[in-house]
Amino acid sequence: MIFHDSYIDMRIIKLSCPLFLSLVFDGRAGTIQFWGMLKGISVLISPELLGALASMGHGDDIVVVDSNFPATSVAASTVLRKPIQLSGLNSPAAVRAILSLLPLDTFVPDPFKRMEVVGNPGEVLEIHREALAAAIEMEGRPLTLASVERFAFYE
Repeated sequence: MIFHDSYIDMRIIKLSCPLFLSLVFDGRAGTIQFWGMLKGISVLISPELLGALASMGHGDDIVVVDSNFPATSVAASTVLRKPIQLSGLNSPAAVRAILSLLPLDTFVPDPFKRMEVVGNPGEVLEIHREALAAAIEMEGRPLTLASVERFAFYE
């Protein structure tokens, strides 16, 4: 999984809510979970995202980016040909939703990567640390945060 620094209005995944929702408040975590018509699948996972995740195999990448990333033009050269949008979630929430269904690949050396900061490639932004923590939480194993040079990230 590769991700770009992001806060709100992510452009890689689309939020889709079924008609019947149930709300579950977890007082210990201070969170509200929304569940749709499929058992155990959050409504944050749209039909488009579910289909994309189901079709993925070893070595495939999913990219979580912010709204400044040229998602439409980059996605045009992918298998899906268009971005899947998930508005209103930050990177850690998107990572949790995705990794609730799809494990990170264990056959690649660095399954979790970030785009390097221009002018300071060694800098790790807070959003990167938060997304890594979400991935570690969901995977239940240690992970490292590899980096990808900015222009290589766009390929």
